Amino acid sequence: MSLSWLRAPLLAAAPLLAVATLASGCSAIFNPEKSDDVLRCGNAFDCEGFDEIAAAIDDKRAQAQCNAPGDGSGSDISQSKENQVCSVVDAEIGCDPSSLDLMHIYRTTYEDVADLSGVYAPCADELKGTLGCKPTLAGTCGAGLEINKFGTCDNEGADAVVEASQDNKGLDVRDQFCASFFCDESFVCDGSGSKPLCKRCEDGKPVGEGGCAKIYINGAPSTIYQDVGGSVCESTADTTKVDFGSLSSAPCSDPEFVPRARWRRLAAGHRPRRRVLAALLELIRLARVEAGA
Repeated sequence: MSLSWLRAPLLAAAPLLAVATLASGCSAIFNPEKSDDVLRCGNAFDCEGFDEIAAAIDDKRAQAQCNAPGDGSGSDISQSKENQVCSVVDAEIGCDPSSLDLMHIYRTTYEDVADLSGVYAPCADELKGTLGCKPTLAGTCGAGLEINKFGTCDNEGADAVVEASQDNKGLDVRDQFCASFFCDESFVCDGSGSKPLCKRCEDGKPVGEGGCAKIYINGAPSTIYQDVGGSVCESTADTTKVDFGSLSSAPCSDPEFVPRARWRRLAAGHRPRRRVLAALLELIRLARVEAGA
């Protein structure tokens, strides 16, 4: 049974527990059996020893935190290290594909997209003014649409959309990785800091830096995006068990285009493995020659 409902900021009341919000994405776990009603700690490992915390972080999408909540949120607990309390926050998951193993599904998917040309491009002229495209030359959008903060024709009140371009190339892959890992479409890859991290998106922030928006290609959502909730959600999160669609509008008709490009990167970019890969490719070539003889 999933216990993700214990996780901040989605924490809900539970038997013998009362929850008080300390800040966005973080909640203290209270213990009514203690006079001060909180689970105190010296570090995050202490928190993980509490059954309530262990259950809340069991699916690996959250982590325990130990700190002093005297942050102006109304708590009367001082910031002394002796007064630190446990809380549960979203897990800190990096979303820089280049930091992962060469054959990790996220990295290879992102690099496959980087190999494509002509996909992340403005809408065709006949589509201008439609959902997910820039306005017409007259600066107008179709009926029921308005120009959003990204200069794209959009439905009023709906999640923001942005027209594909070279500037946002691959952002759909990065956001889908975070959404799939957390089983929540509100998660995106925020690259605004020194280390890109999966975070809950915030309206008003730029695309790629924590903003809430979907990449549209030729007037339709990028086919990289996939459903992330319900039955497709892994009971225990794993960065290798994430789902990506394929870009159906890819301009290349050769189905071996991506694998060949990937082998070229492996051979050229990682010198310790270069000779091994070259030898392997030569063996494959010789086997094919012999089979055809």
